[in-house]
Amino acid sequence: MGYDEVVSLVDRVHRVQPDCVDRDLIVTALGALARLSAWCEAQRLVCAQALETLVAVPEQVLAETARVSLRDAERVIQRARTAKTAPGFARALTDGQLSGAHLDHLGHSLRRLNTSQQAALLADSDRLVHIATNTTAEDFARTLRREEQRLAGDDGIARLQHQQRSVRLHTRIDLASGMHHFNMNLDPVTGLKLHNQLRAATETLFHTTTPDNCPTDPTEKQAFLRAHALLHIINGHGTHLNRPEIIVVIDTTTDTTGTGTGSDGDGGGGQGPIIDWGLPVEIPNAVLRDLFHRSDTHPIIIGNGTILHAPGELNLQRTTRLANRAQRRALQALYPTCAIPNCTTNYHNCTIHHITWWRHGGHTNLNNLLPLCTKHHHQVHHNNWTLHLDNNRTLTITHPDNTTMTTGPPTRHTPA
Repeated sequence: MGYDEVVSLVDRVHRVQPDCVDRDLIVTALGALARLSAWCEAQRLVCAQALETLVAVPEQVLAETARVSLRDAERVIQRARTAKTAPGFARALTDGQLSGAHLDHLGHSLRRLNTSQQAALLADSDRLVHIATNTTAEDFARTLRREEQRLAGDDGIARLQHQQRSVRLHTRIDLASGMHHFNMNLDPVTGLKLHNQLRAATETLFHTTTPDNCPTDPTEKQAFLRAHALLHIINGHGTHLNRPEIIVVIDTTTDTTGTGTGSDGDGGGGQGPIIDWGLPVEIPNAVLRDLFHRSDTHPIIIGNGTILHAPGELNLQRTTRLANRAQRRALQALYPTCAIPNCTTNYHNCTIHHITWWRHGGHTNLNNLLPLCTKHHHQVHHNNWTLHLDNNRTLTITHPDNTTMTTGPPTRHTPA
């Protein structure tokens, strides 16, 4: 990105003032800001690389001049080293095509590989840059983990073993507040089991009641309920899910783009079943097969946004306000995340919302239910968002200013 282009981007940002009512102008400024932020980060890395040749402790200079912690400065130095190792990524960052977080994930992958594997990964950097510039940092991290498994040639077993060796529980007492702090790192398999236990306990204990002293802030409320669900389990009141639950989703939707992949990873638009563990975790196939035989399995078939087959009662009419487990499994099969377009909040952190509100006579039927995250649930109930769901679950959102947002039928097919 040249000097003149940087000046042009600054001008686009400068046009927006606090009283601006031009939506297009604001959107343009936000895009310009994203590119400027990436360019500024690229220039910071250039300075960090230069500092490393001039001073013994460049982290100290960075921390003092930027008024950040030494740990944050060390991250900048590490990112600068990654940029030097992968110049294609550095150029893309300078052009504002990706973020510093993309570089961080690349650096993490390189540090997990041996020398020959690092060389093999970097030899394919042009393709990786193309992927990074067209995906979020989180999606790029998943791509890199698949590349690591391919290079290791062990279906992720070595990585899982490393994760199991890295299981830790750190505790400390905050003397100022008197609160005990627990920080636990778990491998994906153990974490999945605990997650299932917490989810089931939270749903069982707090579907209809809220404990005393529960905060009203939606995010803090969920953290409070999960903590009390864990205490309930620790205090010996029994487990709420002795066997893991697996939802096998078979999406029969035709992939007209030719880019969809099934869980078999054939890369040719295959329609293979997708095993939904309820968490974005990667578990080696050998471990999955063993866990599969010790789990309760619920097959669900979907197509073009509708449920073709799902076990259990999906239409409860007005008999209860709360969705049952069968309805929740069906919705999870349709929506890995909040149903609002581009929201990445995991399904298990969502609330089941009645399109026609329960107090307005709505039924607890599948075609009237939608998973919404705390933020968007608040927008619907308190900021006058109106939702409409077609028969194929095409969702139309009408905002108070009469602007609309529409998403097509939910599908599990994703770009390769």
